Amino acid sequence: MLLTVQIKMKKIICGVIALFSGFAFTDVLADPDFYWPDNIRVEETVYPPTTIGRKEIVDASLDRVGGKVDIEFKESVDEVVVSIVDQSNGMVVSQNVCDTANEMTTTLDAPAEEGAYMLHIQGESYEGIGYFEM
Repeated sequence: MLLTVQIKMKKIICGVIALFSGFAFTDVLADPDFYWPDNIRVEETVYPPTTIGRKEIVDASLDRVGGKVDIEFKESVDEVVVSIVDQSNGMVVSQNVCDTANEMTTTLDAPAEEGAYMLHIQGESYEGIGYFEM
């Protein structure tokens, strides 16, 4: 009997802890200063084409609050031009040259106006294209 009371008490204590930890997590999500950056899916082409051991080379994310697009290269693809293009008129909004042999990350200013945009990464041995909206 004592054992069943102890088990019930453990369940009650665990339930109370779970209840309060849930409130703490929802408070973090309700905080307007707390946000998750939006991931930008990048379709990649590697030259020469290969299917063996294929993996994603680029992680890109849009930080709407900070007004930045962060690009991280998981492996070197030499020098690339990273640009954000306005899809409505084809104009380059922001651009940066990144030599991935020396730096594996780069940051661009996110567009200030609403609309559809393309993230274009072009190099001699790599091309990546991703789309996002502001």
